Amino acid sequence: MVHLLLTTEKTTVLLNGVSGPWIQCKCGLRQGDPLSPYLFLIVVDLLHRLVVHLKISLQHPLVDDLPYPVVQYADDTLLILRAIEDQVQRLKRILDSFAAATILHINFHKKLLLSTSKIPASVLNTMAIKAERAVPGWRAALLSRTGWLTLAKSVLMA
Repeated sequence: MVHLLLTTEKTTVLLNGVSGPWIQCKCGLRQGDPLSPYLFLIVVDLLHRLVVHLKISLQHPLVDDLPYPVVQYADDTLLILRAIEDQVQRLKRILDSFAAATILHINFHKKLLLSTSKIPASVLNTMAIKAERAVPGWRAALLSRTGWLTLAKSVLMA
C-alpha cells in the first residue's frame, strides 16, 4: 500500500499562485508527508535493535554507570559515546550494514568531540578564523539574532 501511494502520486509547484506542470513522484516521500515520522520511527527502532542485539557495550562519554545518550531531531540521530576504538569500529560496521539495508546515508563526518580538559587557544583560534571567513558571505542586515547564532553554530561545528 505504501509503495502504491509513493508511485502513483503527482505533485506540482505553486509560484506566485500559478501552478506549474505536474511532476510524477517516483521515489520517496514528499516533504511534509504525514507518513514520514512513522517510517522514521520504524527505521530508528531497527537501528536500536541492531545495536542492542549485537551487544556492543557502548559507554557514556563521561560517566561509567550511565547509558550512552541518543539524541534525535527530525531525521537526524546522534549517538554520544566514549571513543573506545574496538567498540566504535563495531558500531561503524553495524551502521554500514544498516545504511546498505535501508539505503540511508550515514554521515560519519558529523561529529561532536567532547573533552574533559580545557581546549587550547590554538584550536579556538582556528575555529574563529573559519567563522570570520564565513561571515562576509552573509548579509549582516538580514540576519536576526537567531540567524547569527545558527551561522556561528554551523561554522563552529564544521
